[in-house]
Amino acid sequence: MRLGWCLRLLPLAALAAVTAAVCPSRCRCDDTALETNCTGARLNSFPIALNPRLKRLLLADNAIRRLDASMVSSYNFLEYLDLSSNNMVSVQAGSFADQKNLLELRLSQNQLLELEPQVFLGLKQLSVLDLSHNRLRELPEGLLQPTPLLQQLNLAGNLLPTLTAGALLGAVSLRRLNVADNELRQVPAAALAQLAELDSLSLAGNSITRLSADELALAGPRLTDLSLAGNQLTALAGGTFRRLTSLRRLNLASTALATADAETFAGLHRLEELHLGGNPLSRLGAAALSTLPRLRLVAARACPGLNTIEAGAFAHNPALDTVLLEENPSLAALPRELCLRLPLLRRLSLHANALTSLPADAADWTRVHADLSGNPWRCDCKLRWLAQLPAAANASGAICAAPAALRGRLVRDVAPDELDCGGAEASSLALIVGLSVAAALLLLLAVLLCYRYRHRLHKMFKVLPWRDRVGLKRKEPYHHGTTYYCHDMYDPIHPRDSKPIPVTEL
Repeated sequence: MRLGWCLRLLPLAALAAVTAAVCPSRCRCDDTALETNCTGARLNSFPIALNPRLKRLLLADNAIRRLDASMVSSYNFLEYLDLSSNNMVSVQAGSFADQKNLLELRLSQNQLLELEPQVFLGLKQLSVLDLSHNRLRELPEGLLQPTPLLQQLNLAGNLLPTLTAGALLGAVSLRRLNVADNELRQVPAAALAQLAELDSLSLAGNSITRLSADELALAGPRLTDLSLAGNQLTALAGGTFRRLTSLRRLNLASTALATADAETFAGLHRLEELHLGGNPLSRLGAAALSTLPRLRLVAARACPGLNTIEAGAFAHNPALDTVLLEENPSLAALPRELCLRLPLLRRLSLHANALTSLPADAADWTRVHADLSGNPWRCDCKLRWLAQLPAAANASGAICAAPAALRGRLVRDVAPDELDCGGAEASSLALIVGLSVAAALLLLLAVLLCYRYRHRLHKMFKVLPWRDRVGLKRKEPYHHGTTYYCHDMYDPIHPRDSKPIPVTEL
């Protein structure tokens, strides 16, 4: 009896021994987790003698050039298979016919030039398919019909000039589509029209030069994430995004966008994240963002001509919690109160601009995390407020570039009394003194003139008590015969050496 049980257990023991013995030396085989990781193991063929109940098989970064049906069929319980970075040139149709449980398939970073129409036959449970960074020039019609539950498709980094409706036929559950860095010249509207569940679309890095509201509307009413970065759009017609009412994230970085006004983003009332970096924008004004009341993040990085952020640029965006104004070599000043009235603001990055000074009331520095690094700060009295911030304030990275005596020191480490305006304060004082002296001289001159022409002023205004008020002094009259004469010692019209005037004639 015992011998019979032993005979029955022999095959299982043998199988366990074989499984452990054939795990390649550079692989890590975990029969408890049912996972084998052979990443970078220098394999040149698909391993077929691993644990047949594997659920996860990682074969990235090897040299497996071809794949056929006899290889993957050894593992019918797979849920995850990674074959990226193998320089693979072909995948035979039916290679995955027995993979009823496979959820994620990665074939990126290979040399695939084409795919057979039935290559994904049998992948009824597939949710994620990564074909990025191959050399695909077209996708055959019906390619995705065997994958009705596919939710994520990555085609980035191929050579696709277009994306036909037939190529995506049957992908009714697709939610994320990445077609970045291909050779598309226009939005594949027909293909997108059948993707009713699509909520994320990347068309970045293509050659699209124009957009229309109708084309984008076909992307579906549920689209929340759209990237057009790296295309040459130059200008966007007003209302281009008007029908994308569910959009929450829009990436327009490096699209040659030179201007933006209220109509540019009209209709995007739910937008929360906007990326404008790498564009030839010269100014960012309040009108551009005025239709985005829910905006939480705005980023303007590496805009070479951006020199003006208008006062009130964020006045219509009370939900902002992140503002990224970075690496703009022409941005030398910011207006007062730029971010002061943003109650939810938590992060402000001003890294690597051309700022030499900053208004103390540009933001509430006690509650915002601010990156001030990489700017040529001039450490004078205008930055004294920064050195006086409480130690708990998180405004960091500002290093003095001038004057020479403070160069290289952190502003927060400089004593406030070291931050003065030197010659500027002396010049101001000299100006005040000069103006005071000039005013005094003008006043003295006016008094002298009034005094000199007092009689004319007296006659002009006919003020009888004039002489009494100015305190005129007269000599005592002297007798010259029968007539009294008098000299007015202060009379400029009748000097001393003139003929005496009879008193009766005065």
